[in-house]
Amino acid sequence: MRSPLCRDSTAEQSELRITRTSEMTQRQHKFITIEGLKGSGKTSVSRALAEQLGALWYTTPPEPFRAIRDVVEQKATPHARYLYYLAGIVQASAEIETILSHQPVVCDKFLATMVAYSRAAGIEVSIPPSSLVIEPDFSFLLVVPDDVRRQRIASRGVITAAEDAFFRMEVEQHVMDGYHNLKVHVLANCESGLAATVTHIRAAVES
Repeated sequence: MRSPLCRDSTAEQSELRITRTSEMTQRQHKFITIEGLKGSGKTSVSRALAEQLGALWYTTPPEPFRAIRDVVEQKATPHARYLYYLAGIVQASAEIETILSHQPVVCDKFLATMVAYSRAAGIEVSIPPSSLVIEPDFSFLLVVPDDVRRQRIASRGVITAAEDAFFRMEVEQHVMDGYHNLKVHVLANCESGLAATVTHIRAAVES
């Protein structure tokens, strides 16, 4: 039975409303983010899209922040965890701004995903000003049913206790609800396959 989240690509195409600020239109190259929960296909889609567009693939948190990520996840309070990821987004923004002067960028999770997880943790999140966080030209939210996400995670190997706890947190705290009212284009990524999803996004970006 088809999941209600798995809509036809043709139907989704009409829902991709492309908006740009005047600042964005002056950029030499495009900044595209792929957002979503664990197992939604962010990394696979963003890597394939970057390759097709001749863009730099980027992932958050940026390299200087990764060494303490596990400690933050395990021991930090919700507010401290939010500040850690916000700082990572601010740092990533500065790095991406420089890269955009000579190359497009496709980012595996950015501000929208940070906001969604922080909201799920009970943090009242305000969108940072553009002076701190660069605004993407396009942000795509990959929507995948929970059972499909879990299958994908399991296909990578044995699901660890930490991965299982994180997955249950995403479901129980309704992390997907945190994406509401954000500037993201919702795109089902469960039945069409990687190639079709990337083609769909590329068509929207190049239209």
